Amino acid sequence: MSNNQQGFTLIEILTTIVVALIFLLSAFQLTGSIQQLAITGNQTNVADLLAYSNMRQYANSQSPNEWFNCDAYVPGTPVVLINKSGSSPNLPNPVVQHVEVTAPYGCSGASAGLPLRIESYVQYGTGTKRITHATYVSF
Repeated sequence: MSNNQQGFTLIEILTTIVVALIFLLSAFQLTGSIQQLAITGNQTNVADLLAYSNMRQYANSQSPNEWFNCDAYVPGTPVVLINKSGSSPNLPNPVVQHVEVTAPYGCSGASAGLPLRIESYVQYGTGTKRITHATYVSF
């Protein structure tokens, strides 16, 4: 009789199945991580656009006298223009939107309240995620 058998042994088949399962589980875990990164990136983008939009609505204004009174300004104290909490589409609650303006050089003398510093931030989720935009404007 010949001892020349063809085929795979049970050990070889089980080893191949275990290795294939390890690769499949790694692929599923990688897919979950990629999806979580995509969700986080989308939330950051939404918060970024919201903070930037809030800031630009004041920075693009042609008449800051409607929202900033230099005569009543106390140097070093920010004037809050927007401070609201609530919800926003595509962001985890709670969502806080905040916009404030300061006159870094005060409101007296040659500078007369210029430039103005406008800072806008959006804080969302458990309070650890915050997107901030700031700009200086002169009218």
